[in-house]
Amino acid sequence: MNRKHNDGRLRNLQSIHFLNLFLASNVKQSKTAKQVTPTTSPVKRLGRRGTITAIPEFDEVEENEELIDINNRRIVDSFITIHLFSKRHKEKLIYISDIQLETMNPEFDTISLPFDLPNSFDKIIIKLWSRPMFPIPNSNNNEWHLLAIYRLSLKANLIYLGEQQLLEEELSSLFKPNSMILKLNGRWYTLPNLLKIPRENLLSCLIPPTNHIQSIPSYSFDSIRSMNNLDRSIKEFYISKHKLSKQISHDMHVLQDSNNINNVPIFLGRLKSSCDALGIAITNQQSKNDEIRSEIYQIKKQISQTKEILSTKFEAIKETTLSQIEVYESEIESIKQSLQVSLYPELLSQLQSITKIIQDIFPIENIDGISFSILGFQFPSDIKDLLNICYYNSHDLKNSYYQPTFLNESQWHNFKIAQINAGITFIAQIISLLANITNTPLKSEIILAGSHSFIVDHVSNSYPLASATYPKSHIKSPYKFALCYNQYKIEKVTNTSHQGKYILMNQEFEYALKLLNRDLILLINHVTDLCKRIYPGDVNLDNNNNEVPMECLDNFLWNLKYLMLFMTAPT
Repeated sequence: MNRKHNDGRLRNLQSIHFLNLFLASNVKQSKTAKQVTPTTSPVKRLGRRGTITAIPEFDEVEENEELIDINNRRIVDSFITIHLFSKRHKEKLIYISDIQLETMNPEFDTISLPFDLPNSFDKIIIKLWSRPMFPIPNSNNNEWHLLAIYRLSLKANLIYLGEQQLLEEELSSLFKPNSMILKLNGRWYTLPNLLKIPRENLLSCLIPPTNHIQSIPSYSFDSIRSMNNLDRSIKEFYISKHKLSKQISHDMHVLQDSNNINNVPIFLGRLKSSCDALGIAITNQQSKNDEIRSEIYQIKKQISQTKEILSTKFEAIKETTLSQIEVYESEIESIKQSLQVSLYPELLSQLQSITKIIQDIFPIENIDGISFSILGFQFPSDIKDLLNICYYNSHDLKNSYYQPTFLNESQWHNFKIAQINAGITFIAQIISLLANITNTPLKSEIILAGSHSFIVDHVSNSYPLASATYPKSHIKSPYKFALCYNQYKIEKVTNTSHQGKYILMNQEFEYALKLLNRDLILLINHVTDLCKRIYPGDVNLDNNNNEVPMECLDNFLWNLKYLMLFMTAPT
């Protein structure tokens, strides 16, 4: 039984088995076993090792609680941890096993260690953690605790047991309680201090001898028949013992039967701990109830004070308030009349005068039907026509100054884009001026900067364009959008109505037009309400002829033309 040199490598560790587990007790132990001293033959013989020379005898367990206590201390839940040990790493955790439930001899097979462990490590620490299957009365070992620590060197202090795993019943008699065997590279090993027998006698216990010091006389047929029966009985005994061990491990739930009088101490302990927890919960709930009662008392006190104030002082307060309201209404009425006589006509006159100046600076003329021009430059009648010209050069635009000649279609297209950008700049200036003189709060602020004007979105909390040409994660609110068309920011967007086809879009420019049109509609509504307040009382503004027409909400020049006509109309 020679040990292989390569077995001492940590990566060859395959399995770890434990034998004769037993939890330490801090109460009075059960009665110990009485064993008859075996008799020995005066002639030294190494054969017939199976002959029984003595039978251990145990006193009867007088109390069932002791038997339950013994079972609880032998049938446990357990798991292991493996640590590297060196001057550099101290104790470095490298492995935690699964939990083995309800067993006396746990087996941890298929141990998977990290791949990056160097071959030089051979000193390890194995820690065995356990807990009883059921709570043990008067014991501190009812939770997970460290049962045993094994410090070993894989290259030094191990004893070779063989390549074949022995049965539990064969190993149990050779090892002390809480013993361990390891499988390294297909071979089994253990520590010297875990054996019950001397190290030099281990070989004779594991492998029967093949020679005898003194020859043994031949057996009679009756002796052979007796030995066969005895051997069969021993095998049946081992099988029964193994089955009984498995059955005990599997059927421990019987101890939870509340109708069994032997389980009363266990259930009393559980009920006591439950009562303690319930008492703590009741105390906490009582303190919460006291706090709630205090809050209810304070609220009732406030309600009582409020009722008292309402019953005694409310009528006086009500009369005083009504009289003050009447005084304020009479004062407000006189102020209204004064404003309509002195201030409103002056405000209306100045408003009309400034609006006429804006009309002279930015003249808007009708070309044909719904087409208008500003400062002599024709502007598209709606946003759809405007985008078709920018994207596809679909329409012509006139101007009152000149009709230049171009070398190609691209130059003509660029000229129309420049004309549209100039018209948008003029429209933004008019909206900004009218909002300023009428004190209209626009939702989107217009910042004028010549041909590089832009509009600011103060409403959106996040960037409003989901699909943009460039990533916008670095842009923070408020968001700015240029009021001019830039052909270099065009992108292709999937057409939802025609799969596989794309449409051209400049999303930032289209969103800027949307914000500008929203500001224009807001300006129209605010100016209409303002004129209703400051116009003389005998002027009927409910007549639809005096309202700003809204036939085409996105026709910028049409709406601006009639808005300024409405503001300059004689009273």
